[in-house]
Amino acid sequence: MRVTAHQPSFAAGELSPRLFGRVDLQKYATGAEAIENFIVRPEGGLMRRHGTRFLGETRDSAKRSRLIPFMFSTLQAYMLEFGDRTIRIWKDNAPVTVSPSLIANVSQTNPAIVTAVAHTFINGTRVVISGVSGMGELNNREFTIANASANNFELSSVNATSYGAYTSNGTVSQIYEISSPFLESELETICISQSADVLYLAHPMHAPRILTRTGHAAWTLAPMALVRGPFAAMNGDDAVRVMCTASGTFQPGAPVTVRASAPIFTAQHAPSTFRLQEIYLSDPSVSPWSPGENITTAIGTQVSSNGHVYALIDAGAGAQTGTVSPVHTEGDAWDNPIGAVNRKKWRYLHSRWAIIRLDTFVDAKTMSGKAVTYLCNGLAPAARTITSVSNASGLCRVTASGHGLDEGDYVQVTGVAGATQANGDWKIVNVTPTTFDLANSNAPSAYISGGSARRFATWLWAHSAFSLARGFPACVALHEQRLAFANTSLQPYGLWASASADYGNFLPGSRDDETISYNIAANQADPIRWLTSASDLLIGTLSQEFAAFGGGLGDPITPSNTRIVPQSGEGSNAVQPAKVGIETLFVNRAGRKIFSLANQADVGAYVSTDLTELAEHLSANATITRVAWAKNPASLLWA
Repeated sequence: MRVTAHQPSFAAGELSPRLFGRVDLQKYATGAEAIENFIVRPEGGLMRRHGTRFLGETRDSAKRSRLIPFMFSTLQAYMLEFGDRTIRIWKDNAPVTVSPSLIANVSQTNPAIVTAVAHTFINGTRVVISGVSGMGELNNREFTIANASANNFELSSVNATSYGAYTSNGTVSQIYEISSPFLESELETICISQSADVLYLAHPMHAPRILTRTGHAAWTLAPMALVRGPFAAMNGDDAVRVMCTASGTFQPGAPVTVRASAPIFTAQHAPSTFRLQEIYLSDPSVSPWSPGENITTAIGTQVSSNGHVYALIDAGAGAQTGTVSPVHTEGDAWDNPIGAVNRKKWRYLHSRWAIIRLDTFVDAKTMSGKAVTYLCNGLAPAARTITSVSNASGLCRVTASGHGLDEGDYVQVTGVAGATQANGDWKIVNVTPTTFDLANSNAPSAYISGGSARRFATWLWAHSAFSLARGFPACVALHEQRLAFANTSLQPYGLWASASADYGNFLPGSRDDETISYNIAANQADPIRWLTSASDLLIGTLSQEFAAFGGGLGDPITPSNTRIVPQSGEGSNAVQPAKVGIETLFVNRAGRKIFSLANQADVGAYVSTDLTELAEHLSANATITRVAWAKNPASLLWA
């Protein structure tokens, strides 16, 4: 006997074929075998899905494009069309255009010829025509200009012989677009994060970019100026040292050559930044600042105070220093109030470290570039003049009166004639006030003349964390007023967060508002696939999902108090998650399931829930490559 079942609702949606026999399941009674072209309403009914509208072709419909939303506010929203090395801007269902020209006539020929007096278009320009009377076939279509002259141009490949005759009106406008470094094959792996009029873009094959909107048709895409870090870990081998040479000035922008005692450079380090820290602090040209001390009033005199170095720029009053020690780390400051008997004005120079921008690869030990910060005196040591090289028990013994070097220092010897065995990079031993031996050198030939020795300045140096040599970050997010990057080819589980409210500052520090640098330590060293901001910074890797927080869930992260703790073991792919209320919806590693990750206070952790558990068949024959949340008119996740 046939039985007709009562179907009160479709609230359970489409169910997996594996559940067809599960009549005991509560959702069985409100589920369906197949729901196509309908949307399940929260009330339980079905609503026909929304239709689509053709707004226009992409710049090159033969290639893949990607749409990325740009939401400055509810009233100012754009859609960015990323194509092969180009970006177009869409607003109000049409591409943004510039340089409008009035149309005076359009011919019924093959190709069509448009008359627009004193237009500014050139061959190859992409334009949109609107408002034409008579020849309505041209309206709201995109064309490519050919054979442009002062007042006319052709519409490439447009046969207007069968179109209606032009009668009046019409405007032709150039489609606004900007160039981009992203190839068609790279579009799907662009990661984005937006703050007001600025969109931050990360991609493992390119340096981080900033897309800035300054007007409706004024957009700029440029590499992010990461001159203040982030940096890789400091070198820990005290035998691998570097020094700088500068000509004339140590000011920011001065040309600088960096020389290493071992091969640490490749051509892929250009361009990148390089950080060095002083280790020799006994430079006689930098005296410790002390209150009430007689000093020379020569402008430019340098002193050290509280770990910083300052230069005298105004002798002020009296022959002594003031009583307020300099502590500022930018600009100028007096060491006593105005009117004091003794007071001097000091300009901040550096804090015993410097940053160099490496622009040109010379060889594996040498690169040249420019100083980003003031170049510390101790990082550009003076050359010592060599007066003799002799044999000392099979080693080269160098004579350089008053050299000031210490046992175990490393030096570069150049320009020695005759005893050429001394030229090169050496550790020095058997040091006396006038001589030193070159460790592991060979007995020299007869010394003829010349030569100089320059001490390698420091072993405390670090490469930029982002470069062609180390890779660029694949992930980006904004969290707690910090800009965070993650996952380079050499540090796939590395995380870098800027100083608070200073997105371009990744200098290492210990204050709560300074930079955070972290390598996730887990059972599996899997690369980070995404970052997103919730009550904590959530991190998806191939094997697990983590939360980064301070002392406890919800507490802010700081350089000295950051915990990154596993919350879920599902594993993620590179699809950027969608935020829905307090939940984060992410795609699992296989690209077949969608999970919800939410902080549950009663559990004291984030809990993941499989949203496709009862309908795993929906993605059985395809992987999920993108998700987007729509609030209206129906609250839906599109995948």
